[in-house]
Amino acid sequence: MIPLVTRLTRKQKLRTTKLLVNKSQRRNNYSSVLVSNRGGNQYATQITINKPDIHNAFNEVIMSELVYAFQNINPQNTRVVILTGNGPSFSAGADLNWMKRRIKLSQAESEAEAVNLWNLFYSIKMCPVPTIARINGSALGGGCGLVAACDMAFAGQLVFS
Repeated sequence: MIPLVTRLTRKQKLRTTKLLVNKSQRRNNYSSVLVSNRGGNQYATQITINKPDIHNAFNEVIMSELVYAFQNINPQNTRVVILTGNGPSFSAGADLNWMKRRIKLSQAESEAEAVNLWNLFYSIKMCPVPTIARINGSALGGGCGLVAACDMAFAGQLVFS
C-alpha cells in the first residue's frame, strides 16, 4: 500500500498548509510560538514553542504557526534557526485533547491533518538555513520528529538523566 503522503502532490501539500495559516499569523502574531533574535544576534533566529502548561505538545494551531515561521525565514537576515520549547519540556508530541477531537474527523479531514503534520516536518527540513534543536527537556513522540527534522540537536546533561 502506498503511504498517504506520497499520493498527494507538492502543490496539494502546500495548499493544505496555507489553509491553516490565518490572517493574524500572516502579521506574525503567533499565539503559541515565539519568534525572536537570539541574544541580540540578528543572524540567529530562535523559534520557541510556548505552551509550557501542556509541555509544548502540538495541535493544529502550533503546527500551522511553526510551518509559517519556518517558511518565512529569510536567509539574507538569518544564518541559523534554533528550535526550542518553553518550560520543562522540549515537546511532549501531540496534544491529547487535539487527538481526542480528531476521532470525529472524516477520512478527508484526517488525511489533511496527516499532510499538515508532514508539512511541519518538511518545512523544518527544507529551511534555507541550518536548524538546531535546543532540547531543554523531554522530547516525546512527535517531539522526537521535530528533533529529527532539524540539522543538529543539542541537549543539556539533565535531559538524559
